[in-house]
Amino acid sequence: MYRTLRLLARAGIQNIWSPSSKLTLSAMVVSPGGVGTTTVMEHISQFCTINDPYDADKLKHLPRPPKWVVDNASMPVLFVTGDTDDIVRSLKRRGWNRIQAARLASPLGVIAPAEMSDRSLIKSIHQQQNQWERIPSHRFKLIDYNDIWSSAAVLAKHFRIDDERFIRQFPKKRKRKSVSPDSEK
Repeated sequence: MYRTLRLLARAGIQNIWSPSSKLTLSAMVVSPGGVGTTTVMEHISQFCTINDPYDADKLKHLPRPPKWVVDNASMPVLFVTGDTDDIVRSLKRRGWNRIQAARLASPLGVIAPAEMSDRSLIKSIHQQQNQWERIPSHRFKLIDYNDIWSSAAVLAKHFRIDDERFIRQFPKKRKRKSVSPDSEK
């Protein structure tokens, strides 16, 4: 019960909270979770200053871009997405579905019964993507989980990384543990 109340409070706070602009980031990577973002962020962070791959700065799963990101005319933003059913399955398998609902500002996703919670989480995932897509297109890159592993050159260009090790050492796609048979390409 205490955990549910904490998550519910976080979901409410996420609806009004905007992170500090005191961070010195050269780029941002955001996702709804469940799409291999940590692996990709660990790699990108070796070549440019981005938000924390383990979400210590609470920026990885923001439901909408903070004003300082929108206003920063030179900051590239990567939004990693994927099939929403696979995302929910991945989060549930790891026991993070209600935590992610709170991070995505979905109180209903925190407290509702399982099926309703899943629908609310999916709605929040779509809302998050819609909010982040407001970033000007020359700074915003939307990439699907299935495509990210073959997009090292595209990402190097997006993040303005000239080091050839970025492409050469880019992580390889691993088999997903939580996937529907028809969504794995």
